[in-house]
Amino acid sequence: MSLSTLEADLTVAPPAEPGHADVRPDLQRTLAVERGLTVGGQAIIEGVMMRGPDQVAMAARRPDGSIALRVDPLPSWSGRLARVPLVRGVAALAESVYVGVGALQWSASIADPRQRSRRVTAGSLVMAAGAMFAAFVVFTAVPAVIAAWTIPLVGPLGRTAAEGLLGVAMLVAYIAMIRHHPMVLRTFGYHGAEHKAIAAYESDGPLHALAASAFTTRHERCGTTFMLDVAVLSALIHIVTNTVWPSGPLMIAARVIAIPLVAGIAYEVLRATARHPGRAFTRVLTKPGMMLQAMTTDEPGLDQLEVAVVALRAAVPDVALPDAALPGAAFTPSAGV
Repeated sequence: MSLSTLEADLTVAPPAEPGHADVRPDLQRTLAVERGLTVGGQAIIEGVMMRGPDQVAMAARRPDGSIALRVDPLPSWSGRLARVPLVRGVAALAESVYVGVGALQWSASIADPRQRSRRVTAGSLVMAAGAMFAAFVVFTAVPAVIAAWTIPLVGPLGRTAAEGLLGVAMLVAYIAMIRHHPMVLRTFGYHGAEHKAIAAYESDGPLHALAASAFTTRHERCGTTFMLDVAVLSALIHIVTNTVWPSGPLMIAARVIAIPLVAGIAYEVLRATARHPGRAFTRVLTKPGMMLQAMTTDEPGLDQLEVAVVALRAAVPDVALPDAALPGAAFTPSAGV
């Protein structure tokens, strides 16, 4: 399949037979490592975006029930940095923002055809950067300022611990609050569908909706785990920065400057745990993130799993594309969506 942008319509037929999830865990882990840990994804509006080794595919459910599909090449600049430790974590974060914004804009246009823009624009990137800055202020700067008041009581080290705990508590509280919104909960269902589809792919078993439904909604390489790793690593780095700059603008500036370093280290931790599954240190490092995923994922329906598998099949090179979410599905390229 060409890496030039492809858009298509998919009509999904009923399954021929139920799937199975009885692949040996050791085989599943080995296959995941051998495939280069290059498959990941993101829930979008009524759909899923999947990232393969060379391309990104996004599939979304239209209001009429059909599935729209788009395939784009990955940004060339991200691949050049993928072999540089620490730097590749920053590049992966930048790529996820760039690709994620584009996927969200495209899925919004599928859910509501009146939406005009389907591509990433400078304005949308500025908005994404603003949202990330707002998240930084709420979940990092605010805990830092509040925790600074505790220095007389617990000292600099206790203040850093209080800051880290407060940041994590605010993050968990925020997720718990937005989870009650029906649209957010449905998006969390697509998040669960993304994890199930990737798990089915890594098991090397059947890759269709019924087969994927047998797997768990939690995954070790989830962005939720990465986000929690960032929070914990930030608290550790702040032990140093809080000693040098305990308060004021320099304290906040130190946190901004440390973001690339924290992202780079967190990415390396995520890669290490994925390459050494089953180890004691892997279970310890991934357990908190897996627990948090109970809040950021939801059990998907077969309709959501269909969309996730369509996106995955289009993103990975070793799964033939005319097969869609289920056996017997028809793939019909079109000029647009």
